[in-house]
Amino acid sequence: MLSFEIKWYRRKMMDDFTLRVFHKISQLKSFSKVADELYITQSAVSRQIKNLEDKLVVKLCLREKEGISLTEEGKILLGYVEKILVLYEKARKDIDHFRHTSLNKIIVGASTALGEYVLPRIISSFNKRHPEADIYLRVANTGEILKQLTANAFNLALVEGMFDTPGFIVEKVFEDELVLIVSANHSWTEKNR
Repeated sequence: MLSFEIKWYRRKMMDDFTLRVFHKISQLKSFSKVADELYITQSAVSRQIKNLEDKLVVKLCLREKEGISLTEEGKILLGYVEKILVLYEKARKDIDHFRHTSLNKIIVGASTALGEYVLPRIISSFNKRHPEADIYLRVANTGEILKQLTANAFNLALVEGMFDTPGFIVEKVFEDELVLIVSANHSWTEKNR
């Protein structure tokens, strides 16, 4: 059940995320500003817009000296995107409210690396010891998880890095070591110095 939940949520969020990126482009008129605000790379913003344009078979944005502007087709889409995002947020809040009313339901938000590689085994082990618990895992980038946490979308969240927003209890769960890996023939190796 858990792996189905993760895959379903991520597939649905991809479309929602693409629409959010497009909406932010209409507001900020800059791929780099959107990237900064959503904690993603500028190339990821470009890719989201290109995917949307490919799906709709239409050009949505124009790059101009003053920044990004929407084409006529982009303006039409924007009207629908605004309505979709409002409805989506209402649906999410209604569903979250429903889930929070059950004592056996635990909603966990996790950044991508933790949600995809670390938590599935931990949740599986927890479910074996507590079969009555329904655990819902939402996976997104750290910025989105922190934003949803401040909106009370989760019972708890796990992310990499620091979170210093007042009003939350922060516990360090573990430390992870990052290592640099290079080819044995690379100029940085001892053998080639």
